[in-house]
Amino acid sequence: MALTISQLNRAVLLLSAIGIVLCIYTYVVETKKEEDSSYEAMCDINEHISCTKVFTSEYGKGFGLVKLIAGEDSIFNVPNPVYGLIMYSTIFMFSLSPMNLTFSLIQVCQCILANVGSIYLGCILYFVLRDFCIVCVTTYVVNFILLICCTQKYNLVKSSSKSKKNKKVK
Repeated sequence: MALTISQLNRAVLLLSAIGIVLCIYTYVVETKKEEDSSYEAMCDINEHISCTKVFTSEYGKGFGLVKLIAGEDSIFNVPNPVYGLIMYSTIFMFSLSPMNLTFSLIQVCQCILANVGSIYLGCILYFVLRDFCIVCVTTYVVNFILLICCTQKYNLVKSSSKSKKNKKVK
């Protein structure tokens, strides 16, 4: 069953809203843990299933890369959920605007970057931190499904705009 542009757009809106909620939760947990070392989040189940361990690791800000490139005090060395909030908010806002090929392409590019980041952070999670983070894995799944939906939406918007051009030519 092929989905329509409208259905895909609703899915993108829902997934980006879920991403925003996940980022807000992550940011709150991270800041509360920094303020109070005894704070335990709902997602902290045991020593090997702990989101605060991941969020407060060296990879929780600027993906662990910004400090290496721009320094610890760089304005870009912010908690990872800040980057996520920007991305998900942009995707959400672009989905509220009329169907636009450029906006759809930007969404696909953002999703590709998000999935590259998910793979990178997933490897850090598994191989370096040796932890399982429910919030992180949920975010990776949201990013992957969002990539599929945005790519399908882009392809439909692209073919729709081509058929409109062909009708004008005839």
